[in-house]
Amino acid sequence: MRQGGGVLEVVGGGFTAEIIAHLRGLPEVEKVEQLDHHVTLHFKGQPDTAPMVRWMIENGIQIDEVRKGQDSLEDVFLSLVEKDNELR
Repeated sequence: MRQGGGVLEVVGGGFTAEIIAHLRGLPEVEKVEQLDHHVTLHFKGQPDTAPMVRWMIENGIQIDEVRKGQDSLEDVFLSLVEKDNELR
């Protein structure tokens, strides 16, 4: 059974399509959601997020706020349902 992974919420500017594509391609990243200046990264586990934040800054992201947390129970449930549908 999948346990909740980590979540990193980043608020700021400069999130280009290339930046988002790079983040989606990281092996530890399960999903990336973007809404205006708010980007949420969902992880497969509990990775060290400091290198990702540093990479964002080095690549022009203007970070206003960063929050680290856990997937909600709803996120875990939806992930399980999606995986079950993929197996069918």
